[in-house]
Amino acid sequence: MSREGFQQYRKALGDLFVDLAGVNMRNIEVSSFVGDIEIIASRAELGEGLNRLIISDFLGDVRVFVPRDWQVFVHANSFAGDMDVLGRRSDGLGNTLEVATDDYEGAEKKLYIAISSFVGDIKVLQV
Repeated sequence: MSREGFQQYRKALGDLFVDLAGVNMRNIEVSSFVGDIEIIASRAELGEGLNRLIISDFLGDVRVFVPRDWQVFVHANSFAGDMDVLGRRSDGLGNTLEVATDDYEGAEKKLYIAISSFVGDIKVLQV
């Protein structure tokens, strides 16, 4: 099952590693039921306007690496787990963080990241 216009990466069981080198970030979905997710976007292509990266994981950690010069907004939520999103931290139960880089609103190219995890740590780091 796929949504039109979205590139999808899915795995039911086991860790999922996604290297987006050369991939247009326009509309990307990544999901896993049980397992860690790691996404490397450091060599991906950010298109004009709004680009979206939607991530869901039921049980497992999520790690996302994006370039330092990208303008990013992250909405992350987790029932149980620690979060480190663009330098802001939260831990415990029922966490939600929304963090944006300084120039996100006015940027010509920007990335919106939505992460949902039931149990697991979430990290979004600029590299």
